[in-house]
Amino acid sequence: MESLIPPKALAMIAHADKGMTPARLAAMGGGYSATLWRVDTPKGDPRAVLKRAGSSPARILAERAALDFITHHGTPEVADLTPRVLAADTSHDVRSLLLSWMGNADTCTLEEALEAGEDVAESLERFGHILASFHAMKVPKGSPLKLSDDPLPLPARLRAMQQRTIDQFERRHKRSPFPDYQKLRSALEVADDALKARLCDTPGHIEDYPGRLIHRDLRAANVLLTGAPSARSFAGVVDFERAAASDPAWDFVKLRAWIFAQWPRAEARILKGYQQVRPLPDEDRITTFTLHEALTTIGFFAGRNEGYTREAVRQIEAFGL
Repeated sequence: MESLIPPKALAMIAHADKGMTPARLAAMGGGYSATLWRVDTPKGDPRAVLKRAGSSPARILAERAALDFITHHGTPEVADLTPRVLAADTSHDVRSLLLSWMGNADTCTLEEALEAGEDVAESLERFGHILASFHAMKVPKGSPLKLSDDPLPLPARLRAMQQRTIDQFERRHKRSPFPDYQKLRSALEVADDALKARLCDTPGHIEDYPGRLIHRDLRAANVLLTGAPSARSFAGVVDFERAAASDPAWDFVKLRAWIFAQWPRAEARILKGYQQVRPLPDEDRITTFTLHEALTTIGFFAGRNEGYTREAVRQIEAFGL
């Protein structure tokens, strides 16, 4: 396991905090773009998480910028419920981030709790409250937390990205044909036409966007709970590698696809907590960004991830276009 971790990353752990040692590491797997290790204390209690980017260090830079922004500009309530950056190295041979551990030894994900049918109503409401608090944070010009590659605000740039998505899809199909090519190509065309029409029909509706802190990957697996199953409490939100300064409507695209659609009982509670802090985003923007997200998801994940691709097609079909 340690052979997968660059020596500089091990040194980064050892020097980040007294008592923290790279000798006690436990693999936590990871996702599409990163690998994770838990850093334990000599007693075995989780102390931190080492996160290593799978390819470009750009995601490490983005996550560090987002978490540093929260640490320095967020309310104490918000800062306590997000990881802190203990150490970071974005050089190409290391590209690692050491983050404070969220919760305790009993921590689980919201996904695990919902799958088990647990009553987590209070945690859902608390999550909605904290999400709205993120969205209330205005990112000033000149901040290291910039627009990511996805939440592009200008219609011209959105349209250019749409075309690149379709071109990418076609090139990958030529190299390795998709068995459901016709269905996916049809969905791409529908989303592309609908999105272009929306951008042309509502000039300025995307351009005048608020530069707010958004997460951009709000899956139930990135929301943490702690405590016994009979008494769960909200522990925090993790995985800010796609965070950016943009429109809160983007976060509701993921919320609807990956939490509300799978566990409908969670929606009312999350929205209740959110509206305690700020109004819900404009529905028209959510629709526009949903179409764009579905289009780019098909373009990138077709032939790579059936679940993501299937969800994108479902989103397009849900509009009855």
